[in-house]
Amino acid sequence: MSASSAHDWIRSSPGNACPICGRDDRDGDCRLNNDGIRVICHYGQTYGPPQGLEPGDVHDGRDGQRWAFTGPTTDGRGAHFTLDKPREAQPRKGQAAETSPLSVELARLPEAGKLPPDHWDNGKKLVYSWTADGKPVQWVEVVIPPGGKKQHKPRHLDDKGKVELVAGPDPWPLWLEANALQYGPGKWISEAEGEKCAAWMAAGGLVAVSQPGHAHKPDAIQSRYKRLRDAGIIGIAYLADADKTGIEKARRCAAAAAAVGLKLLIVRAQDVWPIEMVPGGSIDNAFGTATERAAQFERHFKEASQHQPPPSSDDSPKPIKRYRQLLDEMLEAVISGNDDDLMELRADAITRFRRTDSQVEAALFDLHRQRQVSGQGMRQPESLDLSRISGMDWLVEGFIPDNDMTLVWGDAGSGKTTAALAAGSAVLLGTGLLDHSQPAPMRPVLFIASDSGAPPLYAAMQDMGLADLPEVKHGPDQRFFVWASDAEQGMSAWAADLRGCIQLLEFVKRRHIGLVLIDSCKAVCKPSSGLDYTNNQMVTSLLTYFKEVICPHTAVVWLNHDGTANGAHAGAKAWKEIPSMVHRIRREEKKDGAKTNNRRRWDVTKSRMGPTREFYYQLSNGSLEVCQEQEVVGNCLGQVVEALTNAWNLQGRESLSRSDLQERICMAGGPSIKTLDNTLSSATRAKHPEICRVSGRRGYYKLAPRVATLLKGCTANGREQGKNSLSDCVLGSSRPFPAGTAEALGPSSPVVAEFPGKNLGKSPDPLPEQGSELFSSLLECTPNARTDHALLAPVGSGSDAFDAEDDPSWGPRP
Repeated sequence: MSASSAHDWIRSSPGNACPICGRDDRDGDCRLNNDGIRVICHYGQTYGPPQGLEPGDVHDGRDGQRWAFTGPTTDGRGAHFTLDKPREAQPRKGQAAETSPLSVELARLPEAGKLPPDHWDNGKKLVYSWTADGKPVQWVEVVIPPGGKKQHKPRHLDDKGKVELVAGPDPWPLWLEANALQYGPGKWISEAEGEKCAAWMAAGGLVAVSQPGHAHKPDAIQSRYKRLRDAGIIGIAYLADADKTGIEKARRCAAAAAAVGLKLLIVRAQDVWPIEMVPGGSIDNAFGTATERAAQFERHFKEASQHQPPPSSDDSPKPIKRYRQLLDEMLEAVISGNDDDLMELRADAITRFRRTDSQVEAALFDLHRQRQVSGQGMRQPESLDLSRISGMDWLVEGFIPDNDMTLVWGDAGSGKTTAALAAGSAVLLGTGLLDHSQPAPMRPVLFIASDSGAPPLYAAMQDMGLADLPEVKHGPDQRFFVWASDAEQGMSAWAADLRGCIQLLEFVKRRHIGLVLIDSCKAVCKPSSGLDYTNNQMVTSLLTYFKEVICPHTAVVWLNHDGTANGAHAGAKAWKEIPSMVHRIRREEKKDGAKTNNRRRWDVTKSRMGPTREFYYQLSNGSLEVCQEQEVVGNCLGQVVEALTNAWNLQGRESLSRSDLQERICMAGGPSIKTLDNTLSSATRAKHPEICRVSGRRGYYKLAPRVATLLKGCTANGREQGKNSLSDCVLGSSRPFPAGTAEALGPSSPVVAEFPGKNLGKSPDPLPEQGSELFSSLLECTPNARTDHALLAPVGSGSDAFDAEDDPSWGPRP
């Protein structure tokens, strides 16, 4: 370090990891020079440089660059490295000595490969690597189950020569990579999306490779491309399938190639064969012999390469963009749909700042979320005013909180999709769900079926009697919407990348969607977009974005599969940590361990709105029904308010204990104690509660201050009434007519989304202060000796007394 000032060296840290060993702890012992080409890697117990290096040896760094070892430090505690820059007169091993980097010659095989069959047979082995004696080590086996869809299953040999029915721990090479390393140096090679397409290219005489379908994460692709680059291969001519997925995979490979300094040119199949190409097709769908098809691809590739911008002759240094500047420009590219700029900027961020795809995508989510929140014009307070914090309302009581997220997970065949459809039906039609009979507010529903797809979802809807409902039919009265892959209608599977989330946000606001059901977590997290559903940082950023940007407009339910660990969901821990409700569904087990087909166990394993519980249910005649031994919980908020009102009017008591409420409500053949407890818990947590707990007296409840004030100022026929029963006041409050009736929502509604309850939990406090002129004009007390139970029947715990659009002059309280 004597040759440089101490200020020229900085410690490794979480945001500046050592490129040699990856040390990224705080105040790390490794040192990085400001010039960006020198590193001192410290020997430690966990991190350290490779052992046995000799000066001049080259090491592939964690940042995707090659570093040359120049010797140990004077104290022997570290190792000096410098960025490897091969001399121009000494090309790297395997590289053609006098090959221009502008050459666009495709590498060819000395003999054309075998022509692939029309379809791979069941049991066909596609070998990726061999032992020295020619025995397969890693391969993909084609499996075609009876009546099922063809699958490619990875296999490998373990150390003892036993066939294991999984991919194994060792990295997988490219398919036909040996041909590329032998015949590709100094030239371009071809790459196709699958083994069969690569076989067609090889049958036409081209050197062609393909990525293993089960191992396509960016880091794995970069590792394979490094070997090609180190062998002296100039670039890759990538043949993309004729669909959106094909382009996404091609762009993912382009980003990986850019990260390691390898050229890659994307050639679309529909451009090479515009007449005969079918959706999703590639070279195996084209016309002609293999030689003719390969020649057509080669001609198109050479023409496309001539339109690439020539290398700049300007040697002046270009301005270096900082990481935040790259993120800002990437976000603008996402919003504008400029994929070319997006991929270039992403590759720059990955290469220069040693970011992964997931880290870049998480940063974009955080940036857009910050813009959305700060764009509301609110200043960041020093501390929150607890008196202004609103509570939480149910959308589907006992199951789905409003304006929040819920996770439902279970193993395959447990009935997650059916349960989600039942929840969607409850919101669509205004009914209760399973062991809770309280009707949900009627709102439009969006079901995103990226996992099952449209046909299985439609079949499940037919079984449940939902497919024929007028609310489901396409037209002006439609209130149930489906997003799923359908080539005939031109819709592809939705992905939860930033662009997809912006699309979802706009749709939810435009259609006033009350519930979004997403099936499933893994299906919507496409690795091609940097979405790794096992990456906790990525999932945290995604769910935080949903919670702060999308959930203020709707409720969201995520469906997830079971994980490898017993009793755990799949993917990152954040899938369970961030949502306010977590449900688990599983088939009931018999005493012998076998699972039943008709009974299910539902476990509420997490609830921020009340206690957890479990119950059993079954599918009967297309609907979900709780088993006979299970208790159905209702809602008795009307009776609770009436009891507190009578205690105020007749006895002068401002509060009642839980036991008092049990005697007055439950003992005379009324609702059960469990229903009462459920009501008290929900009502006191509501955004606009009608009852509240008594401070300092545990287990005591009273009317909310705004309701108690109302009792003192209620008027009838223009005269002041000192104490009136709340049931005598026509409040238009949280007890509207039952949801699902013709009065609640009729076909004559001018706007489909404008139906009762659409602003529940979203409008300002519905009961203004005493003396409000507007409230006096809306409120009318009518002498009535009996209790109007229809008026008191609640539709939602603590829901709004008025809709904000009932009166054009209605506004928030001052």
